[in-house]
Amino acid sequence: MFVNLSFLVSLQRFWVALLGYGVTVTLQILVLSFLVRIQVSQQRF
Repeated sequence: MFVNLSFLVSLQRFWVALLGYGVTVTLQILVLSFLVRIQVSQQRF
């Protein structure tokens, strides 16, 4: 069973890009929720 090497490379690049995008979105959501918590706690005092 022979698989085209360029296909495997492009597939790997696609997964790396997809994972990087998912990590970036997750980090942005975490940072936004963190900033909102800080602002809410500041408004309480």
